[in-house]
Amino acid sequence: MNRAARALRFVANGSASPMETNLAMALCLPRMLGGYGFELPQLNARIEVRAGGGLMGRSYFECDLYWDGCKTAIEYDSAQFHSGTEAETRDSSRRSGLLVRDVLVITVTTDQFFDARKLDEVARALAKRMGKRLPANNASWMMKRHELRAGFLHDLPGNR
Repeated sequence: MNRAARALRFVANGSASPMETNLAMALCLPRMLGGYGFELPQLNARIEVRAGGGLMGRSYFECDLYWDGCKTAIEYDSAQFHSGTEAETRDSSRRSGLLVRDVLVITVTTDQFFDARKLDEVARALAKRMGKRLPANNASWMMKRHELRAGFLHDLPGNR
């Protein structure tokens, strides 16, 4: 099997932004490539919350990354779309609406994504929710994780 065909096993459809793609890759690529090895989530999954409008006049929300088996969503909160009173109110209502459906929402900011320890905390929370334990962080994996993250930084607009 060639490299491109092997890589397709780790591709999830439906990303709405480069950072959603990066987050899914960081969490789901195999450990041998510097990822955490989680199963692929649904990207921008539609979660029904209430018939007839519900919170904020919406009957559903879309979750950036969603694992149906453990009812867990990870939302990438960029400063561009998630700062300010209106956005904070919208995000809070959204989390409450999803919690009513027993969906846990874990938010990840840009700072958390690019800080290895902070992303590790997110991954460990996700693993716990899935009923899994992540292996200890050995030096080899930490180097691969660093190389993977450096690639994300290189691929962001303005960093080429």
